[in-house]
Amino acid sequence: MSKKQLTRNRAETYRAQSGLCHYCGVPMWEEDADAFAARYGLSPRAVFLFRCTAEHLLARCDGGRHALGNIVAACWHCNTIRHRGKHPPSSERYLERVQPKARSGEWLTVRLLANSSFRPEA
Repeated sequence: MSKKQLTRNRAETYRAQSGLCHYCGVPMWEEDADAFAARYGLSPRAVFLFRCTAEHLLARCDGGRHALGNIVAACWHCNTIRHRGKHPPSSERYLERVQPKARSGEWLTVRLLANSSFRPEA
């Protein structure tokens, strides 16, 4: 599958998820970082963490494909943190780890939005 198809699948999952990260539930941006930064009062450096990425539920190194059923939209921060170790956790295990931290305000992206209009789901 091509990079173009991966981009389309990311955009489709972004819309299906109402622009919220699959893992931490924060809003993300696809195209206009400046508008997103202005809306949430973020610095240009911080806004990068909220960039929408295509996250493979089954990692490509484990045989995962760019297929729509294997792609969700995730913020750059969550996607990067999940895959930073030599043996990344499964998407399910990572979701179980991130969601409680996001709900309690302990997750970085949620903390960065604490002074904005965003409120994570309880």
